[in-house]
Amino acid sequence: MKIQLKFHLNILLILCKSCLCQFYDSLSIDYNKLSKYTLDTYDENDVVTRYHLNYNFHYYQFDEYNDMLFFTDIKYAIICHDEDIDKPDDEKETLLFWNTSIYKVFMSTTVYINAFPIWYIEQKQKGKIFCMRFDSVGWDKNGSEEICKNESLACPDLIILKTSQLTHRYFNGDTLNLNKYFRKYYKKNGKSFDSLLNKYSYYEYRINNNWLAVPLSEDFRIFQINITTFNDCISEGYDLHYPPPLSNYWGPNYKETWTWEKAFEYAGKIYNCTKKPGFKILNNYNEDVSFFSALCQSLNIPFITEDIDKNIKKCGLRKSEAIQKLSILKDLAENHYIEMWINKTTVKEWQNKKYPTNVEEQPLITYDNDYIFNDTSVNGMTFNTLFEMKLQSDLRYVYVPGSTSSLLGTGIIITKNSRFPDESFEFIEVLINENYTFYTELNVSKTPIENISGKRCIKNYETFKKTHCSSLIQSDGEYPYYYIRNNITTFIYLTHKNIGEERGISINVDTLTSSSIFDKETFRNKEFICDQQANFEESTITYQDDYKLVIPLSNNETILLKSTVDINNNSDQTVEMICSIYDETLKKSKPVQFPYYNFYEMDNVISKSPISLLFAHLYYKHNTTNEGSFERIVNECCDIIDNALIPYCQDIKDIKFSFNKCFNNNLTMPIVYSNCKIKENDNIPRYAEYTFYFP
Repeated sequence: MKIQLKFHLNILLILCKSCLCQFYDSLSIDYNKLSKYTLDTYDENDVVTRYHLNYNFHYYQFDEYNDMLFFTDIKYAIICHDEDIDKPDDEKETLLFWNTSIYKVFMSTTVYINAFPIWYIEQKQKGKIFCMRFDSVGWDKNGSEEICKNESLACPDLIILKTSQLTHRYFNGDTLNLNKYFRKYYKKNGKSFDSLLNKYSYYEYRINNNWLAVPLSEDFRIFQINITTFNDCISEGYDLHYPPPLSNYWGPNYKETWTWEKAFEYAGKIYNCTKKPGFKILNNYNEDVSFFSALCQSLNIPFITEDIDKNIKKCGLRKSEAIQKLSILKDLAENHYIEMWINKTTVKEWQNKKYPTNVEEQPLITYDNDYIFNDTSVNGMTFNTLFEMKLQSDLRYVYVPGSTSSLLGTGIIITKNSRFPDESFEFIEVLINENYTFYTELNVSKTPIENISGKRCIKNYETFKKTHCSSLIQSDGEYPYYYIRNNITTFIYLTHKNIGEERGISINVDTLTSSSIFDKETFRNKEFICDQQANFEESTITYQDDYKLVIPLSNNETILLKSTVDINNNSDQTVEMICSIYDETLKKSKPVQFPYYNFYEMDNVISKSPISLLFAHLYYKHNTTNEGSFERIVNECCDIIDNALIPYCQDIKDIKFSFNKCFNNNLTMPIVYSNCKIKENDNIPRYAEYTFYFP
């Protein structure tokens, strides 16, 4: 009874800390039952699997969280409190959440499921009973699927979107203007939400002074080098230096010395040394534009400019100065110093056709799917993502060359036809509340709010010990560790491996000395997996600090083992070092369309693949003998960009037009639109009647 009462009081204290103890006089809530929930998952045949979950209010996650990470074959899932799961629909409401998870991979949905109990309690205190449904929709459908137009279409309340997808939903009339909720946030918290955001995140989530979404995750491009390749090439006499901050060679103002010109020069040296490309960009769709925009901004070239008279955006690369600066791409691509991402089939089709004579004839140069989904290792240097799926042990983080990197991210929208807009925003407030861990869990380095760190860089490791433990032992194989006892250093070998679906270790007992504190027979067949705590009976280990693991020796004793990778090795990096590089990179990261706010036509530019076509010219060349000058290739790229940037007339209000000569046979004049274009069935007039006026 005392244990149960103590647990009950602890839960109440935690809830009060999180502002959940705002009791309504008319309601009586039994907190003993607040930790019990039911999750029903549905496969493509609507076969239901039921899970009973227990919520841990200390870690703000379900005890079954690690199991949920590996759930698969889920079309959608519904979570309710145990008391509500089997209630009829007229006794409860269900909020519909479209996430980016796919049928086979449910992992990204789990953080939102962990947030549900906090929000559920808030709603229950107001006398409302809610469940939540999470649909595995995927990135593409999240951004483009028709919604809410009629009863046959799904009508989600919340959708996760990339920043590049927001404008499509906005112009399709799917997004709710969040300005009202941002004003309420200000009144409630005493500070405006936009004042909390990182410097350039502000540009990504607004159109025409309308807040389209709440920023959820911050993604920016980082730079990494293969330290083994650098060491090997340096030993062979190549004039290479570790990029900053791994070397002081670059001086105090590295942005003027560690430039893209120097990075491309290094790519050539690495190619000559290894006979393999020395540079690659992230293996993913649209990364050519992210890389190119960062390059342009570092070179002080306006990738996108604006025609003020016509009020339209246009390509900013045509000036001779810009073309001269961009010419550093020639050697990089023509000599194959860069690893190419382009689908060779589309290149062959382009080469086998007559050279295009206008924009409409230009090809769509697509990505090589095999390259995308079969990621290769990094030979030299890479312009990479924060959300690395595969880690390479000899990669080291360095500063991005030049003055700018690329800023991207994801946001969450409330749909215009949501039945529960207020409740939806309250769920968002739970996600971004710094008293909980959800915002941190959704990010790696920093959240979009400046003072809230991501899971890798959070100062308090307590909640993420398992994550850090798994990261430390991510590479399979046998690795040396050491411990110090009575001023004596003893070495021990741990085998890093997968144990079921978890990362774990075993101890190589054959290397143990007679004086070792590890008993050979006890640990001969003993395996441990990463967890939040070290426990001998449950065979778990945990993370302590950089390169340190806590290993249980018995039920009553643990030992701290430290990896040897940090001994006399200046190239290896602590979490603090990596996070300082993240911080430096984020400070100089800007959106692709900067200095402009998000706009719909930028997505059109990306879809027309002008940058990949530019690289196809340099890397493969068209099959005619008259390839054209670099200036011609850049201007051709600009023609495609300009065409893509012209908005559709139905999507803008300030339409500029003039009239062509009158047709005598029917007295009509063709309308010429100068700042927009028309398309079929858009209800935009093509002709105007010519009217005679006699005074």
